This record gives sequence, structure tokens and C-alpha cells, in this order.
Amino acid sequence: MHIPLDVTQPPPRPQTLEQAQALIDVLWDTLRQMQTRLLELEEQVRLTSRNSSKPPSSDGPARERRYPERPKRGRRGGGQPGHPGVTRAVVPLPEVDQVYPCWPVAQCPCCGGEIRVTDAPCERHQVFELPAIRPHVTEYQRYAGVCTGCGQRWEGTLPAGVPRGQFGPGVLALIALLAGAYHLSTRQIHRLCQEVFHLDIGVGTVSQAQASVSAALAAVVTDAQGAVRQASVVNVDETGHRQGRKRQWLWVAVSATQSVFRIDPHRNQAAAQALLGADFAGTVGSDRYSAYGWVAPTHRQLCWAHLLRDFQRMAERSGPAGDIGTELLAYGRALFALWHRWHEGLLAREQFEQFMDLLRQVVKLTLTAGAHCGHPATEHTCEHLLELEEALWTFVKTPGVEPTNNTAERALRGYVIWRKLSFGTQSTRGNRFIERLSTVVATCRQHGRAVLAYLREAIEAFLCGRSAPPLVPVPDS
Repeated sequence: MHIPLDVTQPPPRPQTLEQAQALIDVLWDTLRQMQTRLLELEEQVRLTSRNSSKPPSSDGPARERRYPERPKRGRRGGGQPGHPGVTRAVVPLPEVDQVYPCWPVAQCPCCGGEIRVTDAPCERHQVFELPAIRPHVTEYQRYAGVCTGCGQRWEGTLPAGVPRGQFGPGVLALIALLAGAYHLSTRQIHRLCQEVFHLDIGVGTVSQAQASVSAALAAVVTDAQGAVRQASVVNVDETGHRQGRKRQWLWVAVSATQSVFRIDPHRNQAAAQALLGADFAGTVGSDRYSAYGWVAPTHRQLCWAHLLRDFQRMAERSGPAGDIGTELLAYGRALFALWHRWHEGLLAREQFEQFMDLLRQVVKLTLTAGAHCGHPATEHTCEHLLELEEALWTFVKTPGVEPTNNTAERALRGYVIWRKLSFGTQSTRGNRFIERLSTVVATCRQHGRAVLAYLREAIEAFLCGRSAPPLVPVPDS
């Protein structure tokens, strides 16, 4: 017999033993549901950057990480007495812009004798200073004339490579660099150009300059997208983006040579395939997000840094679920210890693979136990990891694959800083600028290449109708 429970008023008094038992069953079931819900809410309150994907900035001062105190060594911080100092190298004399000789007095103040000056200076003291920045203005005067024979009017044309606007490749490249590499908003760039470079430039002109640079980089970024889709190993990640009031997503794919960014309205499998290509045949490093589920586990590497946070959340639970989490957490830390020892050359490859095979066996046994531990959330996580078990260990035998997705996450950090300062874009044109500049900046930095120099070369080539230089430097033959 079922007695519905209405918490707004007392339940009806049971008249029979059967009704009393039915009421007890309802109360007990309600109590169990409330206890389960309470545990879920308490776990949500405890979520931090250490046990979830929340950013560290969301932890707040109350949850500031506490590091163990270091033993006192009886010395002050900073450089210690006697340590070798680091000084700036002296610039060679031919590269010095101006030299001021500092002569001693002609006669000795003590005895009045003549002072003989040495041929070489006893000290070269160099002072570095920035020159006053003033824009270099070039005026192109177009003349017109009329044919004396037919009366046709003819006008002089601008030389090849001269932009139609008022700003040259250097200014356009600087504006793009400030936005794409130094994370300045449009208004900050506007103020900086006025105060530092004495360029009278409006906010709207800054946006138009970014559009010009974006057009100059379109072909280069298209080539980079194709190259990433052919890469053998790619790390992928995504973060929120806002175009006006529209919620969108910025995706990034990082290969060994290039980083490609793409903004998509969706955060799903179709968006991931649009970035990598539906026929991508390489290995994908990522977190456990379902959008990457179309990649076979044998061609996928799950991020163990994310898994450690999942295991930490398990370990904070009570009962068998907490024991499972604690054990998996220990195995994860052992994995990273072995990985670092092998990277530092302290462990042979054969030994590394043997240790990983043993670790794989115990992790699988622990996940199997966790799938039957009685805690729904822990069971669900363990079951999912068992389904993707192959993807936990791809890094062991596949060259170029790492156990974390840190390369993709690092590539997104610059954009996240920019997003906090500028609050996203306002148009599709702005989206293309962010995609292309982020791609160029990240790829140049992968190769230790000067971003400003590359941007200027690409813009000059675009204005002259030539192809931009390759984004990935071509080795000298």
C-alpha cells in the first residue's frame, strides 16, 4: 500500500499495521533521498580547483592553497653573499650611438703635478635610454593631367605596397601584436598609441586595423589548419567565448609545430570534428569531455592531470568510495613520478614500460572495484574510465604523446586573460581576428620566432599581392 507524503501537513494517522508499515517505508525512502541529495550538495560546496575543473581564481581567499612550511636555514632570502652576480654585457663600441669621454683633471689636486691619461678608458659605463617616439610620416602626392590630344584625364597611382589607409605595415602589425600577444583591449590600444607612440588613432580605426591584419593572415591560418589535421599527435581543449551576448566556444588544437584556434557556436562533437576533421587519423590528447568520444580509445590520450582532480574528489568521499579515490590518487602520483624520472634520463625505457604495465594492472583492478563500490558518482566515473581504459596508457608506447593535456591548456591561457579584459568580441569579423592572431602568436612562440617581425612581413606581402612567408620556418638546406 502506497501513502503519498505531503510535507506541508502531517501524514494521516495509520489505522492498521499495514498502513503504519507503508508510512514507515515512505518516510524511510524520503530520508534516503534527502541524505543522498545532502551529500551531493555538500560535495558541490567542497569543489575547488584541486578536485574539479574549476579555475584556481574561483577558489577565493578562504580556500587559498596552504603549502608546507620550509625548514629555516638561517639565511635571508635573495642572493647570498659571495654568489656570482649577473651583469648586462657591454655593447661593442661600433654599436654605441654616442660616446662621451670623461677626462680627469689636468693637474693633481694634491701636488700640482701633470696627470698623464691612459690610452684606454678605465671603465665603460653604458646607459640605455629609449628615444622620443615620433611617427615617421611619408606623403604620397598624386598628380593628375589631361591629354592634349584626346582630353582624357590621367592620375598618378600609388606605388605597389602602399596601403589605402593612413597606417603602414609597422603600425598595423603593432596593433595586432598588442591585441593578440599582450592581451590589450581595443580602448587600451587606442590610449597606448596616443600616449606612447603619439599616433592620433580612434577606437574604430583600431578595429579596422585589426580587420586588415586578419585579412592578411587568412591564407596562412588556412594552411595551418590543414597541417594540424595531418599531424600525428594533437592536443585539444576548449574554453568559453562571448560574441556580444551570444555564448560561443574557442577551440584549440596544438601539434608539435603549430597551434590552431577556432571559434564555434557549439561545444559538441561536430565542433571538435570541424577543428580536426572528421577523418583525423592521429592521436588526440584531451580531457574526458564527451565531444571527443568519436575518437577511438586507441587513438586517444586522457589527461592524467584532470584524472588526479577526479580521484581527489573521490578520496574526499566517505566509505569505500573514498578508499577507492585515495588508492587511485596514489597510483596517479606514482605515474607522474615515473614519467619525470624517465624524462630526466634516470630510468631506462624498458624499465619505464615495465613499471607502467604493472601500474596499468593495479589501476584497472581498482577501477573495477570502484565500479561496484555503492557510490553512484564514483561508480559512474570508474565505469567511464574502464570504457576508455586504452586511452589512459597511449603515452607509454606512442612517441610524442604526453600523459597530460597541458600544451593545449597553456595555449588557451593568453586568450583567457584577454577575454577577462575585453569581454569577448562584438562581431564575426572580431572572431576571425582572434582565431588568426592567436594561431600566429602561438605558432611563432613555438618556434621562438619574433611575432612582430612576422606580422610585418605578412602584412607587407599582402599589400604587395604576394603570399605571406610560411608560418613554420623552413630549415636552411
